[in-house]
Amino acid sequence: MPPLAWITDGTDLILRNYSDQSITASVWLVRYGPGRQMRSAALLSQQTLTGGERITVPREDIAVSPDETAKLLVTGDAFTPLTQALDVE
Repeated sequence: MPPLAWITDGTDLILRNYSDQSITASVWLVRYGPGRQMRSAALLSQQTLTGGERITVPREDIAVSPDETAKLLVTGDAFTPLTQALDVE
């Protein structure tokens, strides 16, 4: 299991620290329009997670319109490619 991983809780998305170390994480919502051109980036959460702590991203905070796509990106300490981006549907 990577140090950070996305899990679901109903419709909300949760980034959880599975390691025993403190990890600083920032979660961004990046929206793209037609042709994958970036429209905007918004910081949803920024915090230090100790072992087992989570960042909850409510589904209503990441709704996308029909003409765009979006990704949740994570920046900070100790990430693997699997934890860096999550497609928002």
